[in-house]
Amino acid sequence: MIISADFEVKSLEAAEKGELVSFPFGNGDALAIVLARFESGTAGYGILRAPSEFPQAPFHIKLEPDGHCLSFGLDWEIKLIRGPQTYNRNRDFHERPGAIHITEDAAIMTFDRPPKISAERLHFDLKTLRARSPQNHAVPVLNWKIWRRTGMTLNPMAQPIFSFSLAA
Repeated sequence: MIISADFEVKSLEAAEKGELVSFPFGNGDALAIVLARFESGTAGYGILRAPSEFPQAPFHIKLEPDGHCLSFGLDWEIKLIRGPQTYNRNRDFHERPGAIHITEDAAIMTFDRPPKISAERLHFDLKTLRARSPQNHAVPVLNWKIWRRTGMTLNPMAQPIFSFSLAA
């Protein structure tokens, strides 16, 4: 028998920086990117999808990595969808959660502040996995989709695990 899955069950504590994971959160589950690991044992997550009692725009949060998760690994793909706001030097969306700002060497996503916690928005480079502010010449992308594995966008039958669209 062969059992095939496009995910792995693992402890949330074992998830690496850059991994796409799903874990219990609030009254449901969250889909998130592991953004950081701290010496205290906590981890930073970029929450992409959360239960309805949480903000529906991407936000960042620091949590104890407790329990298990579904890991989609490090080999996930984000497909950017160009729109009318996608042009050079458009700074109108630098602070909008969910916008991804593209430069020649970066893809910087804006995560909102955590709900009910005093913190700043986070600009995070998805390529280098580090905090980084968008540059003046960055091109904003307001619509994007995530696939569980690289190359799935080539399969017309494949569906993204998550889609995001930011109203202009």
